[in-house]
Amino acid sequence: MGEYYEKGNKIPLIYFMYKDIEMINSFYSQVFSGNLIGINKSSSSEIAVSTELSSELKVFNAAKNTNDMNSQAIEHNIDPHDSKIIDLFNELSNNLEEKSLEEYENGQLIKLKGSIKIRNLDAIQNALPIMESLGLLEELKTPLDFPHKKNKKYNLYKLIKETFNLIPKGIELEIKTSYNENIIGLIKEEYLTYKSTDLLKVFGSTLPGEWEMIGIITKRNKNNYTFTSKSMYRQATDELSTLLNEFINSDGPEYAIIPVVIYKNVIY
Repeated sequence: MGEYYEKGNKIPLIYFMYKDIEMINSFYSQVFSGNLIGINKSSSSEIAVSTELSSELKVFNAAKNTNDMNSQAIEHNIDPHDSKIIDLFNELSNNLEEKSLEEYENGQLIKLKGSIKIRNLDAIQNALPIMESLGLLEELKTPLDFPHKKNKKYNLYKLIKETFNLIPKGIELEIKTSYNENIIGLIKEEYLTYKSTDLLKVFGSTLPGEWEMIGIITKRNKNNYTFTSKSMYRQATDELSTLLNEFINSDGPEYAIIPVVIYKNVIY
């Protein structure tokens, strides 16, 4: 970073849609033996000082200008901002080769490219009552019969509403990679450079174009009911957690990712 480009050459620009600042700071401090807070840049500048001299003798009564060059040191306090992210991942770039998900190890820092869906579960749940009052969900009120609840009739809207009450809230993303594989993850609202509700309002759940992501991959374990705790409370908690996870992810992707940055190159 900080290199000068010859006139006529474009400086590559990157738009970061998501930046996990805490993780970036942690990685940076580990790679460079300390976190970068700011950059002090000193430069020397020569300033021309003009002085006007006048002669006391009338015959030489004319103004004479002289220029003295004073050397002055100038210090700039520079915020590294996104250059810090670029420096970090340039340093790690040799190990960020894009490949099929099954070729990565659990816990590996990886780079992906593909299309992205963002699902804001909080926003959808909050919008359901309003959409119902406006009559936008009438098609979802088709009656459904459940064999285990013969005396109760449910409609599709009620089922969706109760399902959203069951699912833990948050912002989920899903990436379809350039290898045509799917991977899911969660993102934090505070690290988005655009509000998730604004993204939903403008684009819906699918973001336009292709995006790149750097994050930590994990292969999701298939749940089993082998318990190690002797506590009935903990066993019950584990079993309910397993059932909830299976309900949410029964047909979900096999891999999950903890996103660090999501970005794309800017064309100009």
